[in-house]
Amino acid sequence: MINSQDITFINAIKSKSRLASKQQVKRDLKTAISQRDKANNVFADQKGNVLKHDADKWQQRVEGKWQTLPADKQQEIKDRAQNIDRQQVQNKLQSIDKSKAKQTLQQRQHTQNRQQNRMQQLNQANRARQQGMQRQQMRRNTQRQMPRQMPNRGH
Repeated sequence: MINSQDITFINAIKSKSRLASKQQVKRDLKTAISQRDKANNVFADQKGNVLKHDADKWQQRVEGKWQTLPADKQQEIKDRAQNIDRQQVQNKLQSIDKSKAKQTLQQRQHTQNRQQNRMQQLNQANRARQQGMQRQQMRRNTQRQMPRQMPNRGH
């Protein structure tokens, strides 16, 4: 007797055999290319209408042609766009977790303090190295200036 798990497994095998190969997908699938030199001013609404904002006027694509919208529709779109912008800003402000922002700021300050401390340590080590090199050079110079003493031969 075949149970529901067996049927699911059989259906999965059948589906797998129908999948397109990666090579076929790459060959048949065209990738969208953005037009960098053209304005990104075309929009679609929820009803499928295509609109374009050009030179402070809204146009709608109707039967393959761009038609300027009447003044009342233009104002309606402007008002709706402003409301959407305001809503997006409000949503963004509400989504900011203040405690997380404070924690991130504290982490950045801690990182900056660590970097400053490390820089100070490196500067101190460099100064100490330079002072040591100067002392060494002074010793060499004084040794060159002092006459050599003759070894005591027990006379």
